[in-house]
Amino acid sequence: MIKTDNELIYEDLIRAVITYSDPEATHQIFTLGEKKNVTITPSTQDFRQDIINNILGIHQVLKIKITFSKSLQLQKNISYSVFENSEK
Repeated sequence: MIKTDNELIYEDLIRAVITYSDPEATHQIFTLGEKKNVTITPSTQDFRQDIINNILGIHQVLKIKITFSKSLQLQKNISYSVFENSEK
């Protein structure tokens, strides 16, 4: 699969936001059809809320709607999805 410039820029931006929030966090970004899934594992739970706030903030600036997993409060990981053409 060949990624577009916009996809590459988006992924770089998300990596930067995650690294800014928690330099030791790990993350996975993968695409399934028209949906991009992002899973972030904070190095400690102390950084969890900062990561969530920064992810929400950057998507609000970009006017991109994201959907967090339903079990966000129960999991250690932070997972969300973005659909192509999901601008508000």
